[in-house]
Formats: sequence, C-alpha cells, structure tokens
Amino acid sequence: MRKNHKLNILAVSIAAGGSLLLAACGGGSNSTAGGGGQNLTATAISAKNAQSLFSSNSCLSGSVNFAGTSAWYVSGTLDIKNTCNSQQSLAGQTISFTSQDSKGKLIAVGTLNNWWINNTDYKLVFSAGNGNQQIANVSAANNNPIIAANQTITFNGGLNLFGNTFDNAEAQRSFAISGASPTPTPTPSPTPTPSPSPTPTPTPTPPPVTTGSLNVVVDTSAAGCTGTTTCNGLSVNVTNSAGTRIANFTVPTASLGGTYTQPIKDLNAGSYTVAGSTIASTTVTYTPGATPSITAGNTSNVTIKYTAPVVTTGKATISLASVVPNYTANLQVQILNTKASNAVVNTYTVKQGASFTTEDLPASDSTHAYVVKMTTGIADPIQGLYYIESGLPALTITKAQTTTLAIPLKASTIAKNNVTVAISGLSSGDTAGVIFTDAVNKYSYVNYTALANSSPVYKIESGLNLGVSVTASSNSYVTNPITSTGVISAAKTITTKFVPSVTPTPTPTPTPTPTPSADKVVTVYLLIDSPAQLKQYTDDLNRVTKVNFNRVIFSFVKPTLTNYVSGSLANTGIMNYFNAGDGQGVAAFNQLKAAVTLSKAKNIQAFLSVGGWNYSCNYAVYGDKCGAAATETNGIHYDWFPDPSDATQAATAKTSYENVIKLTNDLGMQGIDLDAEEFWHADKYAVSWKPGSTGEWSTDIAKAINTAGGPTYANLVQYGGGAATSSGPAIMPKTVDKMAAIMHALEDNPNAKDLMFSTAAPPVGARPITGFVYGDNAADIYTKGGVWWMGNLKGLWYNLADKDKAIVDRFDSIGLMTYDLCGDNATTCAPYGGGPLDLPGQVGAYMKDYTNWLKSTAPSAASLTVDQNGKVALLATKYNISSKIQFGFEVNQPAYPQNPSGQLQLTNTLVDTITAQQKGSGGVIIWQMYSKQNTAANGTTSKYTMKQSCKTFLANDSRYDCNADFPSLPQ
Repeated sequence: MRKNHKLNILAVSIAAGGSLLLAACGGGSNSTAGGGGQNLTATAISAKNAQSLFSSNSCLSGSVNFAGTSAWYVSGTLDIKNTCNSQQSLAGQTISFTSQDSKGKLIAVGTLNNWWINNTDYKLVFSAGNGNQQIANVSAANNNPIIAANQTITFNGGLNLFGNTFDNAEAQRSFAISGASPTPTPTPSPTPTPSPSPTPTPTPTPPPVTTGSLNVVVDTSAAGCTGTTTCNGLSVNVTNSAGTRIANFTVPTASLGGTYTQPIKDLNAGSYTVAGSTIASTTVTYTPGATPSITAGNTSNVTIKYTAPVVTTGKATISLASVVPNYTANLQVQILNTKASNAVVNTYTVKQGASFTTEDLPASDSTHAYVVKMTTGIADPIQGLYYIESGLPALTITKAQTTTLAIPLKASTIAKNNVTVAISGLSSGDTAGVIFTDAVNKYSYVNYTALANSSPVYKIESGLNLGVSVTASSNSYVTNPITSTGVISAAKTITTKFVPSVTPTPTPTPTPTPTPSADKVVTVYLLIDSPAQLKQYTDDLNRVTKVNFNRVIFSFVKPTLTNYVSGSLANTGIMNYFNAGDGQGVAAFNQLKAAVTLSKAKNIQAFLSVGGWNYSCNYAVYGDKCGAAATETNGIHYDWFPDPSDATQAATAKTSYENVIKLTNDLGMQGIDLDAEEFWHADKYAVSWKPGSTGEWSTDIAKAINTAGGPTYANLVQYGGGAATSSGPAIMPKTVDKMAAIMHALEDNPNAKDLMFSTAAPPVGARPITGFVYGDNAADIYTKGGVWWMGNLKGLWYNLADKDKAIVDRFDSIGLMTYDLCGDNATTCAPYGGGPLDLPGQVGAYMKDYTNWLKSTAPSAASLTVDQNGKVALLATKYNISSKIQFGFEVNQPAYPQNPSGQLQLTNTLVDTITAQQKGSGGVIIWQMYSKQNTAANGTTSKYTMKQSCKTFLANDSRYDCNADFPSLPQ
C-alpha cells in the first residue's frame, strides 16, 4: 500500500499597505471529467473594496537600501518620492518595512535624517512593529512635512548589527508607505505668486489612479492532473490580514493539467494571501515562489504551482498563548521559507489559547528553513494591553515527526496616550460600536460594542497612525459611521456626535418622496420679498419634471422673532412681513408651505434661512455700513441676533430661537440656515491680541498659557487677549461666545432634533487668528495661522470649533461666501500676503483654509513651545469636522467693492473653471435663484451656474436633470 502525500500549493503574500474585499467567485465550472490540460485565461473579476480609513497615496513611492557585507554596521538610505506634479502632504504617512539580519533576528533602525530640505529638517524615528517590523511617521521641524512636486527626499542613517549581515532584500520587498486616503485632487502648495488667470477652456485635473490589478496563475502542468479526476475541485482563496476569506475561484476542469489565469482588477493597496486548496495525491506537493506587490496603475503577477514530490516531510503544532483576554476573534499566522525569499508556505488561523497542526511540510534542509510570523499583534486599548510577536521564531521540520512551537509574544513598551472617544446624539435604544485600525496593520484590536452616549477613554500607543470608526446600531443618522484618522502623539478627544436623519414630512401625494441624499449639495438661495417672487418659483417647478439642484434655502427670516403665531408669516420678516404687512400673513404662510411641499416632491431639501446681511446688522452701531437708513417708505428693515449669553437679551433670545424652530417645523422644512453676518458685533466687542504685536517673542504669554494647561481656546483668550480695541491685531471672544450660545439654543432644543443645519460662512472664517505671528504669510498660514485686523469675521468658525467642536459638527454643511471679493488691491484683497487676486485663486485659497484647519485629513492637537532662547512656536489644532464644506457663487453684479474695476464678476468661463477646481468639495451655494445677469461685465446666469454645478456634483443622480430649463429669467 502506497502512502498518500497531500497536494499543497504556495500561499503568496501580497504586500501593499491596506485592506481589500474581492468579488466572490470567478472561473469556470468543474465536472466528473478528467483534467483537460488546457491553458486558459478567465474573465477578470472586480475587487469590491471594503471601506478602509487608510490606503496608499498613488503619488508616493519609495525604497530602502542598506546593502553591505559588514556583520557589525551598515549605512544606507531611505527614499520617499513624489511622482505627481503637485505637492503632497507627508503628515499622517507611515513608513514600514521588515528589519532583520540574515538569520532573521530583529534589527532596530532608530532614527534616519534629512538635515535640510524644504527649508527645514526631516526625520524618521522608528519604533517596534509586530515581529521584525519597524514603523516610523514622517516629521519635520516646522511641523509641516510636505514633499514638493516630483521631489525625492532621502533619509540617511546606519544600522548596528550583531554578527550577521543585514537582510536588505527583505527590507526592500516589505517597504510600504501607508496613510489616510488621499483626496482626489491634491491641494496646491501655498505660494506668494498669484494663481494664473483661468483659460477659456479649463481642463479638469483627473483624479489620481489608486488601484492596481493582479493576475493569479494556477500552474498544474506538473501535477499529474491531465486525464484524471485527482485535481478536480481545485480552488484558490484570497484572505486578508485577519485571516478572513474575502474571495475565491475554482479552476475549471478543462484547465487542470495546464495553467489557468484569473485576473483581478480594481485592487486597492493591501496585504493579502493567495492560497490554493489541498488535494490528496501520491505524486505532488508544493514549491514556494515569489511574493509580488500591488502598486497603483500597474498589474502584478503571481504563480501558485504544483510540482514534484517531496518524500521527506514532517508537521508542526503551533500554539498561541492567551495574553489579551477580551480579544476572541481569529488571528492569522504564516509560515515563511527563508530559503526562498521569505515566501509564504501557508497561512493559518488560530485563536488565543489554542493551537493548530500543519499539513505535511518538506523537512528543513538547504532549501527549506522556516520561521513563524503573526500578521498582526493583539491590542485591547480600553485595558491598555498591546502585545506583539517577539521576533520571528525559527521552526524546524523533522522527517516523520511533529514539531511543537509556542509563538513568543511580548508586551509593547511604547508609552500610551489617553484618547477619549466622545459619543453623543444616539437616540433612545440605540448603541454604538467602536472599531480601531492602524495604517500598517500592526495590531488586531478588540471591538467595543453596545456603547451608549458616553466618553470612554482608550489607552493608545504613542505614534500609532490610528483609524477610529464609530458605528451606530441603526441607520437613522446623517453620518454613520463617523470616522477619524491621525497620528496619536498626545492625549486627545475624538468627538462623534450622531445627527438624526431628517424624516420626510408627509405630502398630500399618495407616495411621499424620500429626502434626497446630500453627499454633495447644490444649494440655491431663494430671496422672496413678495408672493409674486414665490409664485415664479412654484410656476417654474411645475414646468419641469426634474430640477438641477437639490437644496433650496428660502430667505430670510428675522432673528428677533418674538411675535410668531403658528400659521401666519406676520412679524417673521420673510416675504416682506417684517410686521403685519398687508394683513395677508396666513395666505402667505400657506403659499410658502405649498412651495415647500412641491420642492420636496421634486427631491429638493427645503431650508429656512434666518439672518442675512440686513437681518444681521445693528444700524444703531454700524450706521451706513449696514446700508441706507430704514424709512417708512423705502421698505428697508434691519434686525440682529439676540444674544442668549447676555442677561439683558436672554429672554428675547429664548423666545426668538424657539419660534425659528417652530416656524421651520410648521412649514414642513428640513433644516435651518444660520446666516449670521454680524461684523458690527465683532468690531464693537473686539479685544487686542497681544502676541500679534510681539509675535514669536511673546515668551511670557506662552509660558503662562502652558502653565495653565496648554493652548486651549480658553487659555489663549485669557492670557493672549488684552483690552478693548478699535484696531488690530484683535480677537473676538464675545462674538464667538454669542454665536456658540445661539447654536446651542437651536441645536439643543428637542423640537430641532430632526432638523439639519447649514450656514453661509465668511470665506476668512477658518483661519486661526490667535497666531504668534506678525501677519498672514504664506509660509505660516497653514501651520501657525494669522491675525485679525477687524472689519470681517475672520477665524469665527475656527474659533467655534476650538471652543466647542460638537456644535460645529451638528451642521450638515458650511457654505463659504466666496464672492463679493475684490481684485484691485494686493494689500486688502489677497487672502494672504502675496496671495492670488483672481477669483479662482481666491476661492481655492479660502477653500484650502477650511480643509486645512477644519476638514483636515490628519487632525492634530495644538502645540505651544518655547525654546531655550525664548522663541515661541504655536502650531494650532487641526480639526476634521463632520460638516461638508461648500464654496460659493454670486450670480448678480458683486455688491463689493463699489468700484466696478475691482469687482470679480462671475462669468460662464469662471463657473467652469471653479467647478472643475472644486469638484472634490462638498458642493456649492449659489446666490441667488432669480439674480439679474450683469450683461455689462459678461456675467453668467443663474441657469448656467446651476446647470454646471449640477453636472459637477449631481450628474450621477437620476433624480435630477442637469439640463433642466430652470429657472426662468428674473421678472
């Protein structure tokens, strides 16, 4: 009787830096016929990419090289290359590779340096990863690590060895750059040169290629499969780094005895294992092969081959101790052959406290030497437990024996930082789950479930490029899950406030139209000063089947709304009912409510705007800066927002904001637009910002702030703020307090729990104005911020986030009023010193302010340092708020400046240029639907602006028609 060996194949690890989900099945069917020996290629199967907080930036590549014959010391380099024609941020990018000597022993890398590049010094400080992995985040002395277009940054250093040469080939093979997902269109670097004028026919920048392809070749030509059924049913599995099967295909019978190629396309960067099934046979076993990498835009190839018999075999039983009790899922273990370039022999799953036994493996000899590798460590952040594999233990396979091996684990010694995940907004009965990941898959983490509204504190390893995903148990929220990524270098709080989805208001139609999705929002303001203007809108809606926008904002309601009576627009300020008006407030209310119902039937979200310029201006304070004085005959009215934080106004404020919410709900609207433009208030209550005069030499102020606990918003205001002032540099703490109180009054009201919020925000509102700098310079505005010289609301929304991020997160969208900008004076018009004066350049600059400071892909805590000479450096906090960021268009002739030669009139060409430039944003706000065309300056029209905006943001949504004949000409 002959002893059967098992037919095994090579399991191939594909290293590229993220996670992946492939399509389930491909290939042909099998039958009872014998192998046909044909060489076939299947139709490609597409990857279905799982949501991942990390992926590779297709612009970045790199290499490591520590070649040398010394067994005691070797010097070398590590390169990072930007292959794109635009600057890339290296913040949040993590470098990793396997660092070991020729015997498989860990070699610590330490620090690699580039002492001077991009006007500062860069470094990589490596720490221990899992097994023999070394991990580093890119840092720069100016805290703004970037890599210029087509630039290569080279880091130098040396490695101390201990009697064996360095395994440079394995370091090069395993090298990876991982980080937060890149934005589709890289943001240009700040430059003192104004942006070039737009060309008549702009060409949109294509999004970077972020996926690659893989050809899996199954070679059974030497396996004795032809003409027999021995190999029938041979299948190939693809598993992820956690050992979960995410794809499989079966080799068709006709191709057994030949080669079968299965292409897989649309692969994100990731680390996977390709493994074939085990089949009983008396003639064949496996032979290890190569381990290819996937790179964006390229196709990799891997062959899994069944070959000649191996007579001398043995087995191994491998066990894993239980060190992290709360982690109960599978872990992945690989056996590598170090004599074949660390090829993956096979991959197994095991739980803590358990073991597994391998299939027959060739005995250890001159071509087979094995090590055992866990693909990740194990972590329980709530308990602060972090364990990694202690090196890669050698596994000796002996003929006809079963070797036992316990995987050695050790506790990580890296310091921990307290990270609070503040969960709020969950409805009654709902819970949330928290899932952690990291950029290089260093750990498999305990998942935390059934969490109520709370603020659990997790102990996170310092230096981890961490991803956090918080998922509510129901899908009734605007954003779910809420995610965050960033390098953990200090204690921090991650705010996850769930905002309930808007429940569509029932309409008279038999089948209510659902609220349209608003991942991208084309918002159009509708100024309605009379019933006739509102009728034009409803007449236009009735003319078309579909529209070219998905949000309308009915404008404006006055903020001091103390006399509202349900069912009437009297005393609301909208449709000219500043008081009782013509006495037809009830009819006007019904007309507006019908317009709201019709809007929702056309898949348009309906919002009510409170404020606007006239209803944000205290004429008694600001005088003719508000505009012409109000008289009984000119129809002009002014109002302003009552302050809930001022005891003399608190009662009025409470009634007013309750009535705003009641009016919104009575009309069946889905949201409130907060359009507070109170320049007067900021100027009236401004106080001096003392570091604006002393800049980076504000030593005593910085020390006082740090002594008080660091650069929080409250400490910056307390120690950096001075006396009342009528000139800058200044700050506006009373205005920030007032706005925060108004937002709380609206958001915290139980009757607003189903409402969304939006705002028309100042374009300068995202830049910190508490900079330890003398002015707004291109080199500093994205790291240190700037200062405020009064006359606008600079820094308002940044300060609100710095004071209370949760109230900002409640807003669905922040629309920048990137209009009424000037272009004739570099001193007063440019977004920063030496900045652009053209409209696309200014829109881009202000949008970058918001994305850099409030929508950062690498949020970070503030840092305030004082060096030995007393020089101060404040790097302000960067946030990643939940709100969408929209840019703004104004169709009519700009209201500012009064000099037409300085006005930046929106034209068709500029609409094309700016929508192409900002296609990666959250959408656009348009002022306003029935604006008159400025023909004297070749101005655009509302219809053209809405059509092009729709094509940019809503083209793939079948509920809208971007070519709709909408709206009609203004009357």
